[in-house]
Amino acid sequence: MARIHYFQYILDNQGNPLTDAEVRIYLSDSSVEANIYVHPNRGTQTTSSVANIKTDEQGFFAVWFGDSYEKNGGYGPKQKFKVTWTKGVFTNTINNLTIYAPLFPVDETDYYDATLNKTISNFLAKKLENHVESIVPISAPHNIVPYNAATDLYYYNDVLCNKVISNRLAYQMWQISDLVFSETLSIDTSAARYHLEYSPTLTPSGGIYYADIIHNFVNEYPLVVVIENKRIVMPEDVVSIDENTIRIFLETNLNIDVVVIG
Repeated sequence: MARIHYFQYILDNQGNPLTDAEVRIYLSDSSVEANIYVHPNRGTQTTSSVANIKTDEQGFFAVWFGDSYEKNGGYGPKQKFKVTWTKGVFTNTINNLTIYAPLFPVDETDYYDATLNKTISNFLAKKLENHVESIVPISAPHNIVPYNAATDLYYYNDVLCNKVISNRLAYQMWQISDLVFSETLSIDTSAARYHLEYSPTLTPSGGIYYADIIHNFVNEYPLVVVIENKRIVMPEDVVSIDENTIRIFLETNLNIDVVVIG
């Protein structure tokens, strides 16, 4: 059971309180008297004529409406009302009166509802927050799909724009772009050595895959190029294990070749 308090101060044309005015409450656009209550939590429903609702010396009156949880006589959130008041020849009306807050809970099963005045629960808000904060979505809500750096980067004719990328991939892309446009970038390749590793075995770990490449360059930070089917692919991460070994991480188990330049 839940009841909504509705009250009003009624004034005459000069702005003075309209005392002892007869108040009647109907369903909007009708002459059907609405169910009301004269107490916030006790008693059963009645009508304004039965309860003989009138304004006091301040022009004030108050009633309660039952919502959809009220056992008897309640209304749904979309119900609107009409209030009239009369004293002698003086009468006035308010129609299409919204008693309940004009907000409705989100229906997660209705994908085509364009109504904008919706509210969500703490539970649903937390789920949305968890989704936004996740590195890669588990599913593809709202027709948004994860970006696969191992394949999507090279499909130049892919016009699907609604892709999301992880924080890690966004940071890597920023680092690469910052490096490319740096005026201080200088690479000396006059005495470069390279190591080519064909089809290294990828080991699964925590949902991704890795391979250790031993290059023996005594260099902790060599240049690494990963190739899959004659295309350069972007690894998920590259970590220096020691001065002779690097570890490559990939999102998927691909048949790759690795070139290490040091």
